[in-house]
Amino acid sequence: MLKPQEISGHTFNKALFGGYSVSAVGEFLEGVSEDYAALQKENATLKAKLKVMVDKVEEYRATEEAMRSALLAAQRTAEGILKDAETRRDEILANASDEALARRDDCRREVAELEERMRRARTEMARFIASGRELCAQELKFLEQLPQMQVNVTLPEEDDAEAPSEPDAAESAPHLEELKFGQSLKKD
Repeated sequence: MLKPQEISGHTFNKALFGGYSVSAVGEFLEGVSEDYAALQKENATLKAKLKVMVDKVEEYRATEEAMRSALLAAQRTAEGILKDAETRRDEILANASDEALARRDDCRREVAELEERMRRARTEMARFIASGRELCAQELKFLEQLPQMQVNVTLPEEDDAEAPSEPDAAESAPHLEELKFGQSLKKD
C-alpha cells in the first residue's frame, strides 16, 4: 500500500513530445495524496474500533457462555428440587392415605364397639323394664290381695307385758317384719 508521502513525492519522467503539465499533475497528486491520507487515517480509526468491537464480542461470548452454564445449572437444580418435591409430595400423600385408612378402620371398629354396647344396653334395658313390669305386676297383685287378708297383730302394751296372744291367728298370718317389699305372701 502506498503512503501519502510516496504519492506526493513521486515524480514522473517528462515525455519528449506533448507530455503532461507538471503543475496539473502536481495538483492532482497533491489532492490524491490528501484524500489517501484521510482514508488511511479513517482506516486506522476503523481498525481500532473494530478491535474494540472484537474484544467486546469476545467478552459478550464469554459472558454468554457463563450465563448459559449458570442457566443450565439453575435448570438442573430446579429439576432436582422439583423431583425432590414430587417425591416428598408422593410420600406425604401415601402417609396421609395410610393414616386416613387406619383412622377410618379405627373409627369403624369404634362404631362397631359402640353399636355392640348400645345393643347390649338395649337388651339390658329391655330386661330391666320386663323385670320392673313383673315386679310391678306382683306388687299390684299383692296390693289387690291386701284388703282380703286379715292380719291380726297385737302389740304388747307396756302395762300388760304378759297378755295372752292368740296363737292361731299369729301363727297363721305373716308378721309385718317378715313382709318385704316385692315379696309375695304366697308360699310355694
